[in-house]
Amino acid sequence: MKQILVTALGLLSIIATAMYIMKSIPEETTLALEAQPRQYIKVTTVDIAAGQHRSTIEGYGQVIPEETLTLTSQVSGVILSKAKKFKLGEQISKGDLLFHIDDSSYQVLLANAEKDLANAQLSFFQEQRKHQRAQKEWKTSGIEEAPSPLALREPQFKAAKARLNAALKTVEDAKQQLSNTNIHAPFDAIVSQSNVTTGGVVASGTSLGQIKSIETAEVHLQLTERDWQQLPSDLSAMSVTIQSASDLDSGQQWAARASHLSLLVEQSTRMRNLILKIDSPLQQPEPLLIGSFVKVVIQGKSYSDSFVVSSSSITADSNIWYVKEGQLHRHKTQSLFQDIDAIGFEQGNLNQHITLVVKPLSSYVEGMQVLALSDSPRTDDTDKLALNRSLPTPASGAKSLKEVNDGQ
Repeated sequence: MKQILVTALGLLSIIATAMYIMKSIPEETTLALEAQPRQYIKVTTVDIAAGQHRSTIEGYGQVIPEETLTLTSQVSGVILSKAKKFKLGEQISKGDLLFHIDDSSYQVLLANAEKDLANAQLSFFQEQRKHQRAQKEWKTSGIEEAPSPLALREPQFKAAKARLNAALKTVEDAKQQLSNTNIHAPFDAIVSQSNVTTGGVVASGTSLGQIKSIETAEVHLQLTERDWQQLPSDLSAMSVTIQSASDLDSGQQWAARASHLSLLVEQSTRMRNLILKIDSPLQQPEPLLIGSFVKVVIQGKSYSDSFVVSSSSITADSNIWYVKEGQLHRHKTQSLFQDIDAIGFEQGNLNQHITLVVKPLSSYVEGMQVLALSDSPRTDDTDKLALNRSLPTPASGAKSLKEVNDGQ
């Protein structure tokens, strides 16, 4: 009985101690604990809108001439003169005299050919008269039988005519060889190689130098299968701009036109070349030099009812996360195009305006309560994603994902 009494007293002591501690807590602390709000995960978001967007294809290439020509001597002799402008990197114009080779031996060759031509003409006229006389005499002879070719001197006449034709050809060939002693520029070009100088002796087939056409320049842009499928069917209507790859901050651009897409797939790279042309590259306000390394930006196909987001806003399994009524939601994207810094996908069953999570984490769970922090756009930034596609986004105030990422 005594043990039960001790136990009851112990329990009463514990209860009394607890009540004393509760009463000793200040009333302000209790109110503060009750008033503290529930903690939510904070996520950075941006408002985006579905609309019509255009894919952008970017790549790099080298400016090359449309034509490259190696000048070769067609005759032998001493180079008597060489154009002062025929130096590495100098510009020459169509028709300029570049080289003059000693032509004295070819003058003699032409004179002999003209002498042989005169003799051949004399022989032809004499044989022609004999042939005509033989025909006349046969008709007046009264012989009813058909004359033989020899009686009419037909073989002799044909031989004289053949000698005359050969002499004419010989004169033409001599004149051509004489003209080959003067080498002219076949088109406007720059000199890329000079191999001989005044006083040098050249033989037929000797390389004199190399020139590159400047009437039209080209850029061969290598495209993957994903890229070339983004090209519109009408290449002539495609917008193409070129920038200097060594100085992208200068803002200098050149217009180019798409010529054609190569029908050959390179076996080693599995790529196709898109041939771009630039007319009069050196006549531009800022000359585009042959050999320059450039960046190419092409406006590809246009897609309606689509979103464009930064690549960092899409998870590895092609999902985006967005906030609706304070909760996280996940959406599986159907990719339409992919650029270096952005991905375009179909709107699908999403609303036209969504609040996108800029950088989703792997720990997110569908339906999780979050606190969305909208990052305000900076007025000194440019919406690069929208500008790259040249199509206005329908949501006024919707800001660039690239802009948000740069601000973090």
